[in-house]
Amino acid sequence: MPPTRCTPRLIPSDMTLLSSIRLWGTVKEILARRLLDTVVYGDSDDGRPSTEEVAVETVQLTRLAALKYDEYEGFSPAVKFLESLATWLSQLDPSDRRIALRFINERLLFVSAAEMDHLVGTIYPDRLRPYFIRKTAEVLGVSPTQVRRITSSVEFQELHRRTLIMGMSDGARLDKLRRASSFSTEQFHLVSTLDKAKQDDLREKLEKALNQMGSSAPASFATVVVVDDFTASGTTMLRPAENEDGTEKVGVWEGKLVRLREHLAQLKEAHLVADDARIVVLIYLMTQKSSHALAERMERSGLKSEFELRDAHTFGDDVPLLDGRDDDYLNIFRKYFNEDWVDAHNRKAGHPRFGFADSRLPLVLHHNAPNNTPPVIWKLDESDTGSAWSGVFPRHERHSSERP
Repeated sequence: MPPTRCTPRLIPSDMTLLSSIRLWGTVKEILARRLLDTVVYGDSDDGRPSTEEVAVETVQLTRLAALKYDEYEGFSPAVKFLESLATWLSQLDPSDRRIALRFINERLLFVSAAEMDHLVGTIYPDRLRPYFIRKTAEVLGVSPTQVRRITSSVEFQELHRRTLIMGMSDGARLDKLRRASSFSTEQFHLVSTLDKAKQDDLREKLEKALNQMGSSAPASFATVVVVDDFTASGTTMLRPAENEDGTEKVGVWEGKLVRLREHLAQLKEAHLVADDARIVVLIYLMTQKSSHALAERMERSGLKSEFELRDAHTFGDDVPLLDGRDDDYLNIFRKYFNEDWVDAHNRKAGHPRFGFADSRLPLVLHHNAPNNTPPVIWKLDESDTGSAWSGVFPRHERHSSERP
């Protein structure tokens, strides 16, 4: 007897789940519509858009919330985007709320976790592997188009294994980079500082790997890739040191790259990193401003001869908020900025009303809003002085006067 073909049926629990999903989608649309009606447009009919336009805005808000904004990791438990948006807008004068909502809908850039994972996934096939192929082709004296011959050679395997990847911050996402590459787990380290026990362990495993592939190369790393997630002004990476009066100390530099040079010098003394090793500083996301600033500072400091700066993606000059084009938004960020928010950390590179170092970035990353974005968007001020503020994407600040 032929098998009986059964039509799949939804059991009651499945029906309940589907109903809940549909209900939650409807609830979100209702919340969005109420947000627009009560918070943004108020009771007046003056300037109120048509019903069709409100419907379009409702759909846009709910889709943005579902696809991206609800995943922001800075929200408090049980708080999502629409609730945070309503709180933020209610702090503004009624005449400013539509402008602020237009900023969220049209100007804000939100980098989701999926987008960052995709970007990290391109690093090995698009940046690192082609480099190994080109370098090996030079050693073998063949065309880099002979990919199969190159990648099957001992020289390629040797160059590949003698690469060390280290993180400069917890945003380096080395777990994602490792899974998207064919590197060994032993080639990754979360920070750029290595104690002696770890150095000995890395050297021992590197020597063993080289012996297995029949290589006589020394057990030291010939390439070091140091990874960070984001830089908007370049100040954290490299900057001139300052005297107490704010003047620049001639010839003295500080920042992540200076500390990195010190750590690498120790690894070279221990013969874990080769003296002539190629050092690549890889930043996932950069701005044109930081790219130009770092190039100029690396030239002045002498670090350009030691480090090679690379990016996965650079935001163009059209991303920052500009005078003239974005005056409506800039006026809001100027109007609601509280001078009490200025402290010793955020004033190092100028007034922070439009973001650290006057970066003016309309940017939020899924795990935290950069301080280069105007503080009105991300500031969480719970003081009792009457100046309390809750940004639409609350940021956890690494440096705070409340946490000396």
